[in-house]
Amino acid sequence: MPTPGNHTSPTNHTTPIPTNHTTHSVPTPTATPVLRKGTYKVANKKMICALATLEIELRVEYETGRWGTFFIQPNDTKASGACGKNTVNMTLTFPQGFLTFGFQKDTKGKSYHLHQIKTQLTYKFPGAAVSTKFVANNAALMVMETALGHCSRCSNLSLEAGRTFWVDLVDQEVQVFEVPRTQTFGPADVCPQDHKLPVVAIVVVVLLLLLIIIIIIIYLICRKRSPAGYQSL
Repeated sequence: MPTPGNHTSPTNHTTPIPTNHTTHSVPTPTATPVLRKGTYKVANKKMICALATLEIELRVEYETGRWGTFFIQPNDTKASGACGKNTVNMTLTFPQGFLTFGFQKDTKGKSYHLHQIKTQLTYKFPGAAVSTKFVANNAALMVMETALGHCSRCSNLSLEAGRTFWVDLVDQEVQVFEVPRTQTFGPADVCPQDHKLPVVAIVVVVLLLLLIIIIIIIYLICRKRSPAGYQSL
């Protein structure tokens, strides 16, 4: 009787290799900086000697013919400075640099003006290969002339810190030396350019005046040509 053969049929179970699913996080888009108004103060022995509320943008030429704009953000900016008898300095420091305003009284001590701006910015503008440090200083300014106890108010003031570095002050109110204890601004001395009428308004006014003159001339001519003794029924 034949001996039955032992048939071993091994079953090979292949364990599937788990697939590694790599989760790629979607980067959150960076918000584009915008121009924001900030309020800054400089004090000496608890007395405010400088008070400013304004929006600030820095414009620099970072490559030949290419200009970039940097907005100073109030939430990232700290104010410091020095209060003197005839000079007041306000320095705004932010992560990318600083901006210093230097104010000075006139010789009679009845008014003050901005005589210096000094600034530094380290920033990588769009299209630039690396971050670049920009430095500028202008100590020959004669702007924002204001009576003591008054504030300087201007809708838009562009200051030349250097040939390729400009500081733009927007919707600006600044008062130094004599600042009310209430930390509010005194009477405003408005900058000269805000007193000027826009060109369109001037043209409209001139045209209206010409029209009025023409109407008066026509009226006088018609009245002169009317027959003597004529009476309307």
